[in-house]
Amino acid sequence: MGILLGAALLSCVACTSDALYVRNETLGEARWDKEDTLRFDVAVEDTDCVAQVSLHLRTSTEYPYKSLKVMVEERTTGGNFRKYPVWFATASDDGSRNGRRMTYSDLEKPLGSRRLKKDDTLHVKVYHKMRRLVLPGVVSVGVRAGE
Repeated sequence: MGILLGAALLSCVACTSDALYVRNETLGEARWDKEDTLRFDVAVEDTDCVAQVSLHLRTSTEYPYKSLKVMVEERTTGGNFRKYPVWFATASDDGSRNGRRMTYSDLEKPLGSRRLKKDDTLHVKVYHKMRRLVLPGVVSVGVRAGE
């Protein structure tokens, strides 16, 4: 029933320079439905490269938990596949918000390096794995890739 957020978004990484793929998907009304899968497509245009990939999360003060678990699925045009959980610590044990900026918290998790070939595309899917069906206070989720 959830609306599929984020149509396949295509951008290019030029691996011979420091150019980055950066895409953040804003969630409507700062709410993330369990059925909403975010999709990111990182295309490599010019040459084989090793890209550093990271996942970004922005939450507001409305996010009620100290952590957030997401699942990441990656598939390349060449057929390589991996699926793994990523935990964001949104608050410390004393309750203070991590990554705090005024009313938002910006957090980043490095996912590691990915070897990508010329004309390859890294397809990334992200969805939350929390018990609550709809998470309030999740403003945006994004992927960054570059050398």
